Amino acid sequence: FGTIIVISFILSVWFFYTMYKTRSYHELELIASSIQRLNWQMQASEKEFLTTEVKQETFYQTNHSTCHDKIQASALALQQLLGKLETSSFYQEAHFATAVQQLRENSERYVLDFDTLIASVRERGFKDYGKVGQLRSAIHQVESMPYDYDQAEMLMLRRHEKDFLLRQDLRYLTKFDEAFIGFRKGLAGSLNTSVHQQDSVRDYIILGR
Repeated sequence: FGTIIVISFILSVWFFYTMYKTRSYHELELIASSIQRLNWQMQASEKEFLTTEVKQETFYQTNHSTCHDKIQASALALQQLLGKLETSSFYQEAHFATAVQQLRENSERYVLDFDTLIASVRERGFKDYGKVGQLRSAIHQVESMPYDYDQAEMLMLRRHEKDFLLRQDLRYLTKFDEAFIGFRKGLAGSLNTSVHQQDSVRDYIILGR
């Protein structure tokens, strides 16, 4: 009879331990699923920023990004879930603790990288903002200058400029530089002609006196 009691006690302990581990595994599965969902949300917000928000003038006018807010919220929720993992029994296992720590470091690095991305995009600009705005302004000044220039070469420069901004391909930067050399030579010739014409007019006025 005593043996039966011992066996029953062992079975009861094993049963409750199994139930505890099963519940723990289930909680771990739920947390892992939530982490994956938050990761997808952050990726979706990043994609939304790169495809939509960078083309909205309000982003440059207000210096505020709703996508950045979404990523910050997701990152905070992710950190809280990682905190739960750090208090679980699984965290005592070395490989599990290492994985959680890597997740924490990667999420923190992702937020910092996204902040850098936002700053870079804002500096590059769009339409009348940032470096793109400065470039557009410079081009308009050249187009309105009172000197003759090859309009076909100017259009080619604008084409290389737009191709580079759209495709982010350095080949178009090289093409722009090469085309600019020819444009500058032609413009220099036009400027020299204009200077000579001004000198001739000045000489005529002096002789008339």
